[in-house]
Amino acid sequence: MSLFRRTKPATPPASGIHHAHAFVRQSGGIRIDKLAPDGDSIQSAEKGAWAEYGRMDFRGGPDVCMAYAAAEECGRRIEIRIDKPDGRRIGTLAVESAGAADLFRENYAALAAVEGEHDLFLVFPDGALGLDWFVFSKDPGRETPAQRAARMRWWREARFGQFVHWGPYSVLGRGEWVMYQENWPREEYEAQAAARLRPGRFHAADWIRRLSGAGQRYLVITAKHHDGFCMFDTRVRGFEPVHAEGAAQRYDIVDFSPWRRDPMPDLARECRRRGIRFCLYYSILDWHHRSQLPVADGSGLTDMLPGMKDRYISEMKEQLCELVERYDPDLLWFDGDWGGEKWWWTASDGQALYRFLRTLKPSLIINERVKRDSGLGDFRTPEQTIPESALEGDWESCLTMNDHWGYHAEDHHWKTARELIRSLVDIVSKGGNLLLNVGPRADGSLPWETRAGLRSVGRWMHAYGESIHGASAGPFLCVSGHFRCTAKPGRLFAHVFDWPGERILRLPAVRNMIGAVYMMGKPGAPLTFRRAGGGIEIDLPARAPDPWDTVIVLEVDGLPEAVPES
Repeated sequence: MSLFRRTKPATPPASGIHHAHAFVRQSGGIRIDKLAPDGDSIQSAEKGAWAEYGRMDFRGGPDVCMAYAAAEECGRRIEIRIDKPDGRRIGTLAVESAGAADLFRENYAALAAVEGEHDLFLVFPDGALGLDWFVFSKDPGRETPAQRAARMRWWREARFGQFVHWGPYSVLGRGEWVMYQENWPREEYEAQAAARLRPGRFHAADWIRRLSGAGQRYLVITAKHHDGFCMFDTRVRGFEPVHAEGAAQRYDIVDFSPWRRDPMPDLARECRRRGIRFCLYYSILDWHHRSQLPVADGSGLTDMLPGMKDRYISEMKEQLCELVERYDPDLLWFDGDWGGEKWWWTASDGQALYRFLRTLKPSLIINERVKRDSGLGDFRTPEQTIPESALEGDWESCLTMNDHWGYHAEDHHWKTARELIRSLVDIVSKGGNLLLNVGPRADGSLPWETRAGLRSVGRWMHAYGESIHGASAGPFLCVSGHFRCTAKPGRLFAHVFDWPGERILRLPAVRNMIGAVYMMGKPGAPLTFRRAGGGIEIDLPARAPDPWDTVIVLEVDGLPEAVPES
């Protein structure tokens, strides 16, 4: 006897996340259960059971299937067939045994080439097996350099992003590490911080308007920081308050805070409305989760309790799947990985996480903190520092506007507009991005100093942003303390920090022919220049138009190229 479910009206693409419980019909040997970390899964109850998922469009040629499955014993398989239960087999998933019916892991199968629309059948020839969801995708290990460049293009062109650290620690107002540094018991931290988080002054449109006005092209916001509190509506078991273990309540802003709202959909929608890329931060370690105990040595690391690592990673990956499916982020920014190779989170764990996420969504960009110092990730993230020279590959300096990432009521050491602008220019001149952090108050408002700093940067970017967005590093290896250079094909941008008293800007020589020189925004008022003394001399007016950084444009043929030193 078959069980029928309502067929979806449109043919879904094969790419994307398909939930196993959303079948069209099945053989009768399938039951829906709550074994998976998010509670929704199916289990095959007999050998040869099958489930049908209706017509799917295999356009684009997926070459791998990933399924989140659980098997107590070895030798369990899922056959992937098309058009009928005994139809053409396009792949077989050999499900790795986890030793438990409710411990789910990702499993992969190479796919035979298939095109067009097909009814999809998953067949379970070996009996008891749990399945939560599955995807058809492209193998990230086969990405070509050209494909990687296309995936990274928006990030490389953006150059300037906004970091946001916001969570229960904002209630206490003593920085994002307050739970660890003050040794808060989990129950007391829940009661004094998480249970008091009521961001009545949060307005997504206002946040994103300020971000856009400052010239920032992407937002990275803390979905889950080290304190374990989820700033989104999670449904994954394991992330619950200490006093409610096993209950339906989750340790998140919807279930546990008096606000009872998820801010992420509003932020994602506003970002896309204004052309901003929406990105999420996630901490691998968790001071709150029942699997871990914070190490009291100042490092912030956690000890993993015996027998808990596999279950925590399973729940963590399920939560990351939630974030990808629900909010469709363009980038995932990881943290909490800094223990050595002998720590519980290893390079092989980071490698598996990277593959998992890139299979889940091939266009995702992921930082190196899936496990730093192991060659993983798409870009490096120096913190609270600007490298003295360009780093190899893609990189991003993340800086705070004062001395803390999360809101700190007593931290008044704010960077000036001059420091913010010159930091941005310095970083871009070396080929990096700036991710500038803000720490909102618990009520969702931004401190006045934060708003003032963003306005100042925005005014400068309105005049000179063309020299930042889409620009590459300048051609000169050595630069003077009073200027930096960025470049685009056909233009060299000289950022003059300190106006020369002699009113002559001296730049190193370039191979290119120079057509015209002028201050940005004034192409009709050319500046006199000449090649002299092995370099370029540009005559400047008596006063700098901008007190922090005036940009001089040199029109050249091709991408600016320095003359090598002899």
